[in-house]
Amino acid sequence: MAITPLTFILSTVLAVLVSLLVSVMVARKNRKIDMVEALKSAE
Repeated sequence: MAITPLTFILSTVLAVLVSLLVSVMVARKNRKIDMVEALKSAE
């Protein structure tokens, strides 16, 4: 079994893509939160 530079490149690209996908999904959910209502419900 040999680990080539291509393996490192592919794993890095895959990790970045997954990270970006999760980031976009979380940002979408955060945009839908009404901050005023969220603060009111904490009381």
